[in-house]
Amino acid sequence: MAGPGQEKAAGTAGGGGLPTSYDQREQAIYVLRAAFVEGRPDKDEFDLRLGQAFAARTYAELVSVTADLPAGLPQSRRRCLPWSRGSAD
Repeated sequence: MAGPGQEKAAGTAGGGGLPTSYDQREQAIYVLRAAFVEGRPDKDEFDLRLGQAFAARTYAELVSVTADLPAGLPQSRRRCLPWSRGSAD
């Protein structure tokens, strides 16, 4: 199951109108923070997207906040995430 920032089409593939969960919102915020640390959005854009993530009511709205950001995180960081299903090396 893809989360926000992992699959652009996920929000439009039938599940877009579903309410967003707390975990999905936290994952989107994590993706935003990771992108901000990497210097992708500037401070103003980060603040705007963060507000959109908190205001998102549906999964489609939440996906649109992170759709243009890279979904991949370095493997070492991915292992410590509670929603990561990958096994530790």
